[in-house]
Amino acid sequence: MTQPPEKTAERTLARRWRRGLAGAGGIAALALATGMELHDRRTAEGTPPVAIGERVDLGPYAVTLLGAELHRRFPDDPPSADRPVLWLRLTAENLTSATRTDLGEYLRPGGDTAAPVRAESEAGLFIARDGTRGAQLQPALPETIVLAAAAPEAGSARVTLFSARWKARDALAGLSGWYGLKPKATATLPVPTEVRE
Repeated sequence: MTQPPEKTAERTLARRWRRGLAGAGGIAALALATGMELHDRRTAEGTPPVAIGERVDLGPYAVTLLGAELHRRFPDDPPSADRPVLWLRLTAENLTSATRTDLGEYLRPGGDTAAPVRAESEAGLFIARDGTRGAQLQPALPETIVLAAAAPEAGSARVTLFSARWKARDALAGLSGWYGLKPKATATLPVPTEVRE
């Protein structure tokens, strides 16, 4: 049994309206996401400075910068005659209830446009008490950490601290976790000229 031409035309028109509304919704979502990204970039330029000894809450971590030093080596290497290595000392505390290993995602030596500190990067995170590479932080147990990176040309080192928000359910993946890394604070630390072993 065939439909009368009027019914077929109505259905075709309704289908076109639904498709048009879905397309307009997609374009609106894209425009909103782009606007939010531009807003985040504009506000990221004004990250507040943080002083040595000031505790900064980064979401899953609380970090206190302790100072900067120049050394002839990375904490897990023998001394080298090459360019000195910058050691940024900080205290980090895992504020979550599980062991975490991603502290390097929240620290960027050289500013907010630099790459995060990862296992494959030139910079590295070390536990100060034993020189172990990689910072595996236990809950509620503060550790002194050394962020080792290439020494800056100038007499000061800049590091940007990033923060994240806890989401009970991410809209994209449907998983809970710490999302939305954003610059939280920037520190400029004086670097002494003396190079230590």
